[in-house]
Amino acid sequence: MVTDSEAPNFNYDQHNLIKMHGSSDRPLTLISTTDDYENYPDTHVALITKVAELLHNNTVLFVGYGLRDEHIRRLLARIRAQRGVWTKKAYAVGFYDTVRAKVLDLRKIQVIHATADEVLPQLATR
Repeated sequence: MVTDSEAPNFNYDQHNLIKMHGSSDRPLTLISTTDDYENYPDTHVALITKVAELLHNNTVLFVGYGLRDEHIRRLLARIRAQRGVWTKKAYAVGFYDTVRAKVLDLRKIQVIHATADEVLPQLATR
């Protein structure tokens, strides 16, 4: 899912790939300017809502994502505030330094020090 109009296609019974800020294979969807980024919460309401539901209700694995994006950080902060101690743990695949890993841990995101090529095949077999 890349655009707001695709948000209704989200299906909990399948794997969903969400590219919140567009996709290079669909250049017109890219969020590439400051205005695009600042107006994103207004122009992509349905997509942000789906991502918020996903983060709130499921265990999430972040792969190939730096987790520094303001939109995701705000959603995660809101969910942590709402759920408190009941916040579901998320996971991030990648090689983060010690300080960054501790910051993510405070945000209820456990770092898996590996590459996507190492983690995803194991996940698929389970």
